[in-house]
Amino acid sequence: MTARMKRNMTFASLTLAGLLAAGAAIAGTRHADQTALGPGGPAMEGGMLHALASLDLTDDQKGRIKAILETSRPTIEPLVDALAQSKRALSDAVHAPAFDEQAIRAAASATAKSEGDLAVERARVGTKVRALLTPEQRDRLDARRQEFQQRMEDHMNGARSRWRDHSSDF
Repeated sequence: MTARMKRNMTFASLTLAGLLAAGAAIAGTRHADQTALGPGGPAMEGGMLHALASLDLTDDQKGRIKAILETSRPTIEPLVDALAQSKRALSDAVHAPAFDEQAIRAAASATAKSEGDLAVERARVGTKVRALLTPEQRDRLDARRQEFQQRMEDHMNGARSRWRDHSSDF
């Protein structure tokens, strides 16, 4: 490998690492800034509340779902705050002037724990809400979730393709 090729590979690797870190920081900031119970917020992955709004809920269902969400708020809000704080700490560790693998891994582990704690509560709330839906409404909600997952997969595949296409530019 020539010196020029090594230099280009190093530049491409550093650029890729920087873009991945920036993307993670931006995604973490967007996620952390969402409200606990708002559409697309961390408490309701994939905009469950937005999807529920499209299910032609009865007034009784709306009232019962609202009660579930209000009851869960004191549990969810601190979890969202902890997630936001852990993501900020991870971003700070990744972007520190000096590389510190141990600090990055510790911050990533804390973020993973926060994500897990919130996922458990999100599932708990989601299970309670789903129990209030008719079979047809659950099917429609499941279809919305599958559409969301397909959009996310398409987005990730597009990102991978763009990386492959542009990595040869260096």
